[in-house]
Amino acid sequence: MAAKGEKNFQHKYLKYTELTNMLLEERTTPKNRIFWIVAIQVVGLLIVGLLTILKMVGTHDLNIYYRSSLYFLEGKLPYRDFDLEYPPLALLPFVLPIIIGLGLAKNYYIYAFLFLLENILFSTINLLLLLRVVSVRDSQRQRIKVLVFYTLFAFIISPFLLWRYDLFPTVLTLVALVAVLSNRPTLAGISLGLGVAAKLYPLVLLPVFTLYFFTNKSYRAILNIWLGTLGAVFLSFLPFLLTTKDKLFSFLSYHEERGLQIESLPAGIISLVHKWGLIELKTVAGYGSRNIISPVDDIMLAVLPLLLIILYILMLVSCWYRFREERLKSELMKVDSLVAYTLLSLLIFIITNKVFSPQYIVWIIPFAALLKPRHAILMLAICITTYIMASYGSFRQLDYVKILWLNLRNFLILGFSLWIFLDYLPSSINSVLRRNNAN
Repeated sequence: MAAKGEKNFQHKYLKYTELTNMLLEERTTPKNRIFWIVAIQVVGLLIVGLLTILKMVGTHDLNIYYRSSLYFLEGKLPYRDFDLEYPPLALLPFVLPIIIGLGLAKNYYIYAFLFLLENILFSTINLLLLLRVVSVRDSQRQRIKVLVFYTLFAFIISPFLLWRYDLFPTVLTLVALVAVLSNRPTLAGISLGLGVAAKLYPLVLLPVFTLYFFTNKSYRAILNIWLGTLGAVFLSFLPFLLTTKDKLFSFLSYHEERGLQIESLPAGIISLVHKWGLIELKTVAGYGSRNIISPVDDIMLAVLPLLLIILYILMLVSCWYRFREERLKSELMKVDSLVAYTLLSLLIFIITNKVFSPQYIVWIIPFAALLKPRHAILMLAICITTYIMASYGSFRQLDYVKILWLNLRNFLILGFSLWIFLDYLPSSINSVLRRNNAN
């Protein structure tokens, strides 16, 4: 009897264990994990936003968004009736909180809260778009990795991600990438065009996407993506061109007149050399940033556009050979390569720019999350150093520790760019480099 009772107990225990394992598996399915990552991102960003909202109300950028939205809804036009330092479609994310709030957002604090929710929504859309990219080619484990890395990036740089409008053009660039991978060139072009009409920088992605279609011999797609881009830009600018005429392009003059921002790569080096007593330097506030004045400013401002052109052409040549090699090998180009060169085009634009605001990191985090884990880990370091650099010390006082953190961040992003470039070089060029090193 005892033996029989023991067998029954073991049988029931095994059944209970199997049932428990089945329940745990159901609770931890990939879909559930994805849901929890998205939920953690939303709740985490909301908590950070609520903790920082009082500090952010009244800051330079949020003031511009709030005032511009009020002016626009009063019937005033940007460039003609009030100054706007951004392209015209930037008004959309500025105005949305007041429209959604049904007028209640005319209160600054309510506006700030709704702007926060808007950016959390944009960040969540980024997560879902990333999921769309990786679902085409990767395992469930890889999908989780991409979402986790993006969420970590977003948390670390949340003070900039939540309180700037840069997530809006970032969503548009990611939509363009998804459209290219889905062979929907017109949608890709429209999305890129809207991104350009919001913040200009997405324009640097157009040649990379063009090479992708050219290598695939999709010549009609090239026409569609260009028509989509130009058409979206034209239609976004047209109402303001008709009503404000030549004043529309005053935002370009604004940026042309800007000096060398202290956070840019060359200004960071000049500031460090100044701390070593090797060059004279002073800082001035203007154009919503802290800029430097030194004997080499004019040289740097002249060299940077040339450097952009040279590095960008070099990147496009490498991109063309890489795409062509992959096409010849398998009749299909790898998603990784397209993502890498998309990211590289943005990085080159950033490191050769005379302005490098902390929120520029927002542009690149979705694409960095799609790369190999070792690249994503370096991106984590860039996010951390950006947060520390922007949060502590004073550029006005030329705080030495702050300048050190600035240069560390800048050299990390420079190294990150070089690493990706070398990792995704065409194999033919890699072979030549190895032979030269061996000799």
